[in-house]
Amino acid sequence: MGHLQDTVIAGLAVLALAACSTSAPQSVAPSTSSAPNVAWTPPADAKPRPDETGGLKPAAPHDGPVSLAEIIDIALSNNPTTRTAWLEARAAEASLGSERSAYFPEVDVLASATRSRSAAEGASATTTIAPSLALTYLLFDFGGRDAQVEQARQTLIAADFAHNAAIQNVVLQVQQTYYALLDAKALLAAQESTIKERTARQIMDGKFPERIVEKAVERMLPRGPLGRVQFGNLRVYPGPEHPHEAQKPEPLDVAAMNRKNLRSA
Repeated sequence: MGHLQDTVIAGLAVLALAACSTSAPQSVAPSTSSAPNVAWTPPADAKPRPDETGGLKPAAPHDGPVSLAEIIDIALSNNPTTRTAWLEARAAEASLGSERSAYFPEVDVLASATRSRSAAEGASATTTIAPSLALTYLLFDFGGRDAQVEQARQTLIAADFAHNAAIQNVVLQVQQTYYALLDAKALLAAQESTIKERTARQIMDGKFPERIVEKAVERMLPRGPLGRVQFGNLRVYPGPEHPHEAQKPEPLDVAAMNRKNLRSA
């Protein structure tokens, strides 16, 4: 009986090893990229096949301004859009691995132990151990596993292409913002140069000649709340026309206003 049990266990072990050797095709896993800022390289059988493009090269260390390539690398590494797309691709890769597990058998190992003692005087206790091994393997499913694996594989390919699109969008946004900043800096420098080249006569003949007087008075006033209030009371007009009424001075007899002068008189 013991020899037969050993033979059965050995046969089950051989069957389990043979079943494990039958796995899914190796080409079903297109994998994913290694980092959020690294574009995914599609396999040869992924359709449509994108054009082969080189990755970003790290900029050499320097003490000057940050280059466009360095800015793009920082944006790709920290932008939430690329990180979300990358994590979705990783989740699709894990789902594909889960679907591939259907190609492997299921092994269930159970064991039960029972200890009993007879009520008779002097009877000894007996312990019964009953191990069991159950091996389940699906031989024919008429293409069900292959369809599920292929569905997970196509989902992974779509997620990887979405990751590539997210990288391209971030690169485009960084480039547009970078060149817009350079354009704004160039426009500011041109305007500052134009202001410096204008003479007092050009300003007087321009649209706002009163600004010369305003700037001269502003520089003579103290910097602070009092100076701002005083400058707010300033009104400068380029011509003789203005909305204010002319002042009408009246003579003021200061001597008559003093009581001491009245008593002495």
